[in-house]
Amino acid sequence: MSYDNEKIVFFRREFLNSAGYHSIAAIHAEVNDYNENGIPDFRYGRFQVIPPTSILTISDCDRHITLELGFRSDEEQDNNLHKLDTLISVLTEMRAAVVDAYESKKEAETVKDELVKALKATGIPDNDDRQHPAAMKIVAEFHDNKGKAKAS
Repeated sequence: MSYDNEKIVFFRREFLNSAGYHSIAAIHAEVNDYNENGIPDFRYGRFQVIPPTSILTISDCDRHITLELGFRSDEEQDNNLHKLDTLISVLTEMRAAVVDAYESKKEAETVKDELVKALKATGIPDNDDRQHPAAMKIVAEFHDNKGKAKAS
C-alpha cells in the first residue's frame, strides 16, 4: 500500500553473516507513518487516519519469518511492544547460551585430547569402540579428579 504522504520513519536492512559466509542471511525492519506530523490524510473527500505499518523479516538461506505489527488500537501497540521486548529478551538469553555451549564444546575437545593421550599411554587404540576396562578406568579417574577440582 502506498500513499502520497507515506513517510518511512525507520528502515534498516543488514546481512547477518560475517564476511566470508556465503548464505543470504539478513534482517529487514521498516516502520512507515502515513499521518505526517499527526495530520490525517485527506482522500476521497474525507479525512482518514491511516494506521502505520511495521514489518520485521529475518531470513537465512531459503527460510524466513516475517512479523507485521498492527497499530489499530492501544492494545495492539502494547502487544507490538511485548513482541519486540520478548524477541530482544530471548535473543539476549540465547546469545549467552550459545557462548556457554561453545565454551563447553571447546572444553570437551581439550578433555578428549587428554583422554586420548592417557589411553595411548596404556597401549589401547583410541579408535577401539569397545568399552575397554582400562579406558573406562581412565574416564572414571578423570571425572573423579574434575569433581574434586570443582569442590576446592
